[in-house]
Amino acid sequence: MPEVVTTKGELSHLYLQQVAPAFIIEQKSGWSDFFATLPYYAMRNTESRVVEFLLDMDVFENEKRKQSLNSSKQQLSNKWNSLYFSFNKLAEKCGGTLRGLEQNPSIINSFGSIYIAMLKDEKEITISDFNEQNKTELVQLEKQHTPTVGTNINKNEEALKKLTDKLNQLSLNYEMLSPELNYDIEKLKQYRKQLEAVQEDLRKNKGALKVKSLGSEIPAETASDSCPTCHQPIKDSLLPSEIKQTPMRIEDNVLFLHAQQKMIEVYIEGQVKVIKDKEKKLIIYQTQLTETRQQIRDTKKRIGAR
Repeated sequence: MPEVVTTKGELSHLYLQQVAPAFIIEQKSGWSDFFATLPYYAMRNTESRVVEFLLDMDVFENEKRKQSLNSSKQQLSNKWNSLYFSFNKLAEKCGGTLRGLEQNPSIINSFGSIYIAMLKDEKEITISDFNEQNKTELVQLEKQHTPTVGTNINKNEEALKKLTDKLNQLSLNYEMLSPELNYDIEKLKQYRKQLEAVQEDLRKNKGALKVKSLGSEIPAETASDSCPTCHQPIKDSLLPSEIKQTPMRIEDNVLFLHAQQKMIEVYIEGQVKVIKDKEKKLIIYQTQLTETRQQIRDTKKRIGAR
């Protein structure tokens, strides 16, 4: 017996009891339905599976292959998501941002497009370039002669001025970005409320369309949008009858709401990405502010020690 998919998504053999009704017609209820006495064993589309088995179709092998491919696809998707979050955590540990890698599986044409971006002088650079710049600065510092405190007052005061300017600029950037983030979060909430409203309208219109399509099979004047008393056309609108404006059909409403739902979902996806980027940038600003304040305190101690 062939293997079929159960309602739980597992594989199970087709039972002989399910094939037997195709050969034996029960006299009491068998003539009302070909598979009237078919037992239920929690399997999907049992009647179709029985007919496909009797006609020796390739559906069983195709279903098994499809199930195997879906399982492999899910495993790859889970592995991709796990690696994506691991890379993201690695980028956050070094104060950077992961670029070039999507959260959902996608084709990667070049591994060079995937990198960790670091913020240097208000510009994003790759972590390798960031590392090389730090090495160059370290070599230059090691080559410099370290003078005594008394002969280095002017240099310390100049460094203090630069650090103070840097602190002011970082504070300004942080204060400007923080309200933007709050605004984007509120905007995201509005998008999600709009999506819920559209989904509710879509659900109602689909229900009305289903009722209308089922009612069209009934031989009644109301089913053909006509009043049974005065025989005037019935519009899908609550507007007064003297208004000649023609409303959209339910079918058009469903298509329009589907398109609107997809559009809002794209907006939400983009807004979430913008919020994440700004949150990471705020964390970087906070780190730089802390480091700059510490540098200012150290420089003031050197100046005061003269």
